Amino acid sequence: MKITGIQVTDSLDGVRFSLLLPPESSMEAHWAMQDLRGANEVEVIRKRKKRSGDQNAYMWELVGKIAEKLRSSQNEVYRGLIRDYGVYEVIPVREDHIDHWVEIWAQRGIGWVCDDLGECRNHTGYHNIRTFYGSSSYNTKEMARLIDGVIQECRQLGIETLSDDEIRRLYER
Repeated sequence: MKITGIQVTDSLDGVRFSLLLPPESSMEAHWAMQDLRGANEVEVIRKRKKRSGDQNAYMWELVGKIAEKLRSSQNEVYRGLIRDYGVYEVIPVREDHIDHWVEIWAQRGIGWVCDDLGECRNHTGYHNIRTFYGSSSYNTKEMARLIDGVIQECRQLGIETLSDDEIRRLYER
């Protein structure tokens, strides 16, 4: 008999937790359960498949074609597409820290950009900053949305793209 996984079950304040882990992770499972004891809050995050290298390569190929057509840089086109189709959060930032926030955020990569949306209504001295995540952090669903937007832009500019069937296969990889 081959062991393919270990299920660790524990009860914390009447709530039952189960973790299914590979056999070599039994000690990690034990310590994870110990860490949960006394926790006020536990967040369960659904794991999503990370975007593929093929998706990323195709997106950058199209970004290059758009940049060439518009006589712009790839980075500027990419940042614009991130702003139009990307994933973001709005975060209140103290007014005297906005420049520092934007600088630190941008150090993560080309697509990690921010837009100042203006003063917060409920927090004097703060501005709402729309903080966009670069596509390196995207899962397959988020990347598909970005690529769909890039394809739409290409088609509007008369730039040839893959067929719908080829795009569907790209998303399945």
